[in-house]
Amino acid sequence: MAFCATLDRAGRRITPLMALSGSLTETQSRVAANALVFGYFAALEQWYLDGGTQPIATYVEDGLAALRPIWAPLD
Repeated sequence: MAFCATLDRAGRRITPLMALSGSLTETQSRVAANALVFGYFAALEQWYLDGGTQPIATYVEDGLAALRPIWAPLD
């Protein structure tokens, strides 16, 4: 439970930064930030479940690719 709370706090810290772009509403920023934080964790978890044979960065890049359109307007 503490770990989920830590990820939630990270999402809350990222939310205002995503909202600064002006292209996302406050709700969209909150959802996108949490998707990013929890998605990053899911990629790390998959790396572990697969035995850690590939670089972690490979899993993070692959896993977060699905979220790339969310932050594309922020570039």
